[in-house]
Amino acid sequence: MIKIGFIGGGNMAGAMIKGLCKTKEYRVFISEKKDERRKILRKLFKGIEVYNDNKRLVRENDLIILACKPQDIKDVCTQIKNVNKKDKLFLSILAGVTTASIYNMMGDGCRIVRAMPNSPALIGKGITALAKGVNATHRDLNISRKLMSSVGEVVIVGEEDINWVTAISGSGPAYCFYLMESMIEAGKDSGISQEIIRKLVLNTLSGASELALRSDKDIIELRQMVTSKRGTTESAIKYFQRKRLKNIIKQGIKRAKKRADELGT
Repeated sequence: MIKIGFIGGGNMAGAMIKGLCKTKEYRVFISEKKDERRKILRKLFKGIEVYNDNKRLVRENDLIILACKPQDIKDVCTQIKNVNKKDKLFLSILAGVTTASIYNMMGDGCRIVRAMPNSPALIGKGITALAKGVNATHRDLNISRKLMSSVGEVVIVGEEDINWVTAISGSGPAYCFYLMESMIEAGKDSGISQEIIRKLVLNTLSGASELALRSDKDIIELRQMVTSKRGTTESAIKYFQRKRLKNIIKQGIKRAKKRADELGT
């Protein structure tokens, strides 16, 4: 049984723990600095030990998940710097923070894999990109892949691409929710109840995504299948194109990537 320790018990850590609890291959521990969050975690995950001691967590576990806020990583590394980490595998889910910078702050020959999951992990439908970082082996990557598979799909990328992954799929669910918000607001003038509008929007996006996943057709081709000449869909698409909506989305994603770069400096 692999002993896994989480430094930080936020929403993403909670999603991962929920997935891990479905298998008997792992024993989980959590170190969380906020009193109120520790109380919540103890209620959510009965039988899992939750405390506020990062040194103890690193000493007593084989695989350590760095799930704190990116701005807290310096303090975390300072706290555990003198703990023996040579036989430990660290899996970082910190946006923007490179494994090289973590290693420089932490040192001691540790092995680091970097991951970027996303929020649908909360329901086991996430997608995670993994990158082999400082000192990490292929075996470490396989261990991390198996672990992250408990909350959804996994892809392997180079660490130099992780900030793009952060901007596309890490932040991506928020873009989808923003589109949902916009479509629901557009329906306010229809006279249809908000409950029905919400159901129409959510099931439309869910169904479209599932159709794209199952189809062997390109996304553009699927969009064209719905866009009849001189029809209602074409009218909306042409308006989006005149307003350069695709370019706006591209530029927003580039801004997200730039912010991920900034977090690592």
